[in-house]
Amino acid sequence: FASRLLISKGILEFIKSAEALNHLGYKFLIAGKLDLDNPDCISKKELDIFLKKGIVEYLGEIKNVRDLLLKSKIVVLPSFYGEGLPKILIESAACGLPVITTDHPGCRDAIIPDKTGILVPIKDTQSIIKGIKTLFQSPVIYENMSREARLLALRKYDVNDVVRKHLEIYDQLLN
Repeated sequence: FASRLLISKGILEFIKSAEALNHLGYKFLIAGKLDLDNPDCISKKELDIFLKKGIVEYLGEIKNVRDLLLKSKIVVLPSFYGEGLPKILIESAACGLPVITTDHPGCRDAIIPDKTGILVPIKDTQSIIKGIKTLFQSPVIYENMSREARLLALRKYDVNDVVRKHLEIYDQLLN
């Protein structure tokens, strides 16, 4: 999970999934800003409870997300936030990582369901758990999604195209 630690970004669903799968020995990492001034942010007290139980590991705000992604197997973003196109999902595809994300505007637009990632309903911890198990316990599915995620990034999220599109938008705004 790499995002601001907001309730609406799905942090609690991620942690509950980690708690349910804790017995399997998977490592669940959280990277992102603990924005305590935001009323939607998980409380430090609540996060500390899960940290003390050893359910998740909190890395704080990461400057180089690429390094984190290259050490990861999957990315989970169970967001119901008013997303645009979550950058972490694009970065995950670029690194060839399958994702588990919600069937929510922005999130669902960043993957090809069952090809580059798994879509789950909003606030559905059981579906997240099932998706994580599928990816970890089915090497063929994992490898296929990993390969397809990288191909999607090359095809759809080329950095030159993204920069060009941003410049077009800026140009339109200035005119």
